Amino acid sequence: MIAGSERSKPICERGVDLKHTSRRLTGLGVAKKKDVVWFALNDDRPLTAFAGIWTEFKGDRGTKSKPIPGPHLVYGFLTTSPNAVVELIHPKAMPVIPTTDEERDVWMRAP
Repeated sequence: MIAGSERSKPICERGVDLKHTSRRLTGLGVAKKKDVVWFALNDDRPLTAFAGIWTEFKGDRGTKSKPIPGPHLVYGFLTTSPNAVVELIHPKAMPVIPTTDEERDVWMRAP
């Protein structure tokens, strides 16, 4: 994995493609606020995806004064403990990211 910011070249050696706007990595691996950080699976930066689930919610969404009646399609992605690269930016969790053909196939076909 690699990681970097809009103002930097890649600065780590392992990561995943996602954006986090509240902190950034410096060359020393120190998190700073208010910068966009990117992660990639490798130097080629291939397209990847998070493992997530979606369902239909039949209730109201929006504000109490302007509710939007359902149904609504809602989505959430699964998280896990962060790896060493993501932990510098977000120490609590990171998305589950299927990185091999087998992992993606298992995720998409699991009951």
